[in-house]
Amino acid sequence: MYRAKRVLEEIMEIVKETLVTSLKLEFSGIDTFRNDVVFVKMKDGPAKDKLCEIAGKLCKIKMTT
Repeated sequence: MYRAKRVLEEIMEIVKETLVTSLKLEFSGIDTFRNDVVFVKMKDGPAKDKLCEIAGKLCKIKMTT
């Protein structure tokens, strides 16, 4: 339980420091994986970069815990 609490606290800090402003995500189309899974394509830009930065930090937390 302590470990889960610590990870959530780390995640909250990352989100707070990274998402000072809101993100405006822009999409450019719809595609599929083998006609089984539908997904939207995200346009490149600052919002996508910020989202990737958050994901990278979260992956590092997962690896260290």
